[in-house]
Amino acid sequence: FVDGFYDLPSTKREMMFIELLEAVAPKDAELLCAIKEKKLPFKGITIQHVKEALPGLIPDEQIKA
Repeated sequence: FVDGFYDLPSTKREMMFIELLEAVAPKDAELLCAIKEKKLPFKGITIQHVKEALPGLIPDEQIKA
């Protein structure tokens, strides 16, 4: 759903996101929308936390110093 990741028209990307929101639980949909708006409801989560919890998810070259 990120611009530039796949060459999709914005309307198609929006429809796919809406379908995802309709497929998950309401609380999960709220969380996805918050993440999309870059407003995480959790304080203190760092890149290091993500790397420890999900090794290999974020390649080192994608992490900006």
